Amino acid sequence: MSRRSNLPLYPEHDLEVSFDINFTNEDLFMVNKVRMMINLILHCEPGMSVISWDGAGLALCQDKARRYLLDSINTRIFFFFFRLGTARHRDLNHGPLACEVDALTTMPSPHPDCYVLNFKAKVITELCRPGVFYSTMIDETPKPEQRMQQLDIQVRYFSESKQQVTVEHLMSFNLGRATRDIIVDHIEEALAELPRNGLLSFFSDGPNVMNNVKSKVKQRVNANLLDIGECSLHKVHNAFAKGLDVFCSDVEELVRDVYYSFKHAVRAEVLKEQQEVLNTAPHVLLRHVSNRWLTLQDSLSRIQEQFPAIRHYFLKDVAANRRFDAQTQHKRLASAFSSRTLYTKVLFLRNTAELFAGFQRLFLKQEPLFHFLHEELVALVQRVLNRVLCGEVFCEKSAQDLMQLDLDDSALWKAQPELGADTEKAMDAWDPVEKKAFRLGALFFFFLACGKALLKTLPLANKVIKHARFLTLNYASINKEVQSVQYLAGQLPGVVTDL
Repeated sequence: MSRRSNLPLYPEHDLEVSFDINFTNEDLFMVNKVRMMINLILHCEPGMSVISWDGAGLALCQDKARRYLLDSINTRIFFFFFRLGTARHRDLNHGPLACEVDALTTMPSPHPDCYVLNFKAKVITELCRPGVFYSTMIDETPKPEQRMQQLDIQVRYFSESKQQVTVEHLMSFNLGRATRDIIVDHIEEALAELPRNGLLSFFSDGPNVMNNVKSKVKQRVNANLLDIGECSLHKVHNAFAKGLDVFCSDVEELVRDVYYSFKHAVRAEVLKEQQEVLNTAPHVLLRHVSNRWLTLQDSLSRIQEQFPAIRHYFLKDVAANRRFDAQTQHKRLASAFSSRTLYTKVLFLRNTAELFAGFQRLFLKQEPLFHFLHEELVALVQRVLNRVLCGEVFCEKSAQDLMQLDLDDSALWKAQPELGADTEKAMDAWDPVEKKAFRLGALFFFFLACGKALLKTLPLANKVIKHARFLTLNYASINKEVQSVQYLAGQLPGVVTDL
């Protein structure tokens, strides 16, 4: 079916869209979507024009329109626009639509990646100005469906146009293998148009391969890179995971199993009925993602809230002596909720997670917090050690002194670890032997494992992080502040050139 349609746009623009279209009835929805997107773009400011849509991309005319669209409209609009025209026709040169909008000039239609290039060009322009310095950050994201990893390279700098520190995407690469040399080659490619002497630091997460990448970047890109360590969030996450692996690991598995068990519609309805009977808040369970342990605290809180209803659901089958041998997960959960230690473990892990959660929440924020990092790292270590060590052992100690502690020395331990008031109350009915076993498990396995991992992996001895504290403006001694400024200036010969 062929149709020519004049689609009026908003009157204040005095523009009209003409379509010469060969389409089937299936394409009608797609045509309307394209029209909606054009309206959306043009609605924001009078006098702008869009020129050509031919299935291969979108082109803009008039500098005013280009500047507005590139500055103010999220690129996802353009990618969405592009996919609308190519959803059924994978050959980009023969799209299903040919839309022509009146314009003063006409330009060839580019690939949608041109918008990414324009954004990148703006970033490069800002970074190439005299006196502008930047850090680069990389991250690898698995793409299991494509059997590869995506390497994202970003830059962080002070933007004159935005008047704030900003993070911008620079380039992305799909990698089959991610060896040190391959990653460094891609970093060099991404930074090829940027001044290398403006690069202040390199940042990544903490795998060993990244340490090798950092040393190679320092060798091939800029020898004066600041050593600011790796991602402390990953290290804190891994320290908590160390404790979880040796004590109460069964609870993390249970949290996941309970969530997926009640995704079944019938079971969810039964749980809802039980919530009404027990006068429990009608809340749904929360999913825990194992590689993001911060979700465990919220999931545990919800398990604690719904514990009576969940326990009743699983134990009624036990009471009725029903057979569910074929349902391995159901049988395992029924056995877990029959144990009187489960609720105590839930309370213990929820309380312990809170020790770490404040640090995670703080440094997941967008604003620059580097100058607070050293102080917060020390405070985190002290919070964890306070659960098992005598106060005089670690209070008022420097980071260097904390790193020298021998956590296996029983002379440093408290008479019993602090588990939390509600955890202790949940153990009231236990016999002394059970209480002692649980406390020793928390001490020897969880807290000592977490403490050792934190002291071993956190950058407590990093001098750059330590001296950056002078930016907090609360130094007790002006002499120490001057020493910190002098140290950092000496580490930045490309920035401070008159020392």
